[in-house]
Amino acid sequence: MQRLIRHGERRAFDTGVLREGGNCRSVLYALGVLLACLLVSYLFLFRLEHVRVLQEREKARYVVDSYATKIQYVVANAFSSAYLVEALLRQGEGRISDFYSYAEELVKMHPSTININLAPGGVVAKVYPFERNKKAIGHDLFANAERSREALLARDSGRATTIAGPFELIQGGYAMAVRLPVFMDEPEGDIPAQETFWGLICVTFAFPDVLDPVKLEYLDKQKYVYQLSRIHPDTGDRVVLLRSAETLIEPVERKVHLPNADWILSVTPKGGWNWSIRYASFGLATFISILFSCVVGL
Repeated sequence: MQRLIRHGERRAFDTGVLREGGNCRSVLYALGVLLACLLVSYLFLFRLEHVRVLQEREKARYVVDSYATKIQYVVANAFSSAYLVEALLRQGEGRISDFYSYAEELVKMHPSTININLAPGGVVAKVYPFERNKKAIGHDLFANAERSREALLARDSGRATTIAGPFELIQGGYAMAVRLPVFMDEPEGDIPAQETFWGLICVTFAFPDVLDPVKLEYLDKQKYVYQLSRIHPDTGDRVVLLRSAETLIEPVERKVHLPNADWILSVTPKGGWNWSIRYASFGLATFISILFSCVVGL
């Protein structure tokens, strides 16, 4: 009898051990399945996310290239006022008899124009509109310590147009100016004509009004955040000119090459590169992996 009891106890003990060992193996197997599922799903999702972000950045790069090209075109088109005045000067051999009438028409073409100056020898002699800007008459553009850099650069660079600003106006607001050096042919007897510095044509535009045709606000409708900045010519620091209210996250950038200046347009999708989608995807993959491993374990 005692032998039968002991034998039964031994069988029960062996069965419990086997059952317990089987449970341990099931748990280990389930953990292995979980780790394998997580590894495969995470690698797959990382690959998908990498491709998706590359596609989004490529789309943003197309957008920033498009707007940067618009900025270059709009600024160049605004600067055409200075070249039209130069053509009139050459036609009149250094004089424009009806300067104010021509200037009025140019302002109609470019409503953001604040004033147009003729500065023979660098000293302002004529300005339109006159009443609002008559105090500028006699002003030496090369003597202004704050703004003479661009004037001197324009004179010394030959025929290159230069940009000044954007800078703050005394009467309030901001403006940017184009300075176009003019050189005239002056023949001396039998000596071939030599080009000498006549002076500067200066056209000032309200900023950021001059960029209105670019329609930067449309970037907001396209779900993008933007920032327009420039490299300060003296310090080399980046100065923000225009920006959205939101913060940029890992932006796509494009340089806007302008005369003696480089502007930088930066663009990023609102909310960044949709990190919430990434977190949701990985959360779902983790949940499915745990669920599958539990089923396998059972």
